[in-house]
Amino acid sequence: MKSVYFFLPFVCASFSLNAANTSIPMLDKSYQESSQQQEEPIFTCRTNQGKIIQLNKYDKVYIYRFGANLNNPELTLTSHIENIIKGVITKGAIEIKRFYELTSGNYTYNIFYTNPKAYDENGAEVFKNN
Repeated sequence: MKSVYFFLPFVCASFSLNAANTSIPMLDKSYQESSQQQEEPIFTCRTNQGKIIQLNKYDKVYIYRFGANLNNPELTLTSHIENIIKGVITKGAIEIKRFYELTSGNYTYNIFYTNPKAYDENGAEVFKNN
């Protein structure tokens, strides 16, 4: 069970889902060798502070990036699809919220977006685990 020692929400001012494919430099050698392949955008948003939150998928790996300039992000996390927790919250037959949860070291990153007809909240939450 995870305890919340540290919680840092990033609520987005604007976001897009499944944005057009963009070529983003990869960070490690295995990705560089496959750089001709493009990442599949899952979620992108800009925070009120002007930082960008981005979640992409490449083959069976999710890539999370955060920062003002994603060509040189402040934070990049990669996680195999088997290590990702994905979920959808519904109310009746209406999808309310969709989320992706990645864990890196002592931190868990919950990237989420909501149905604008139900709520208009999108972003990331960061939790420090025990």
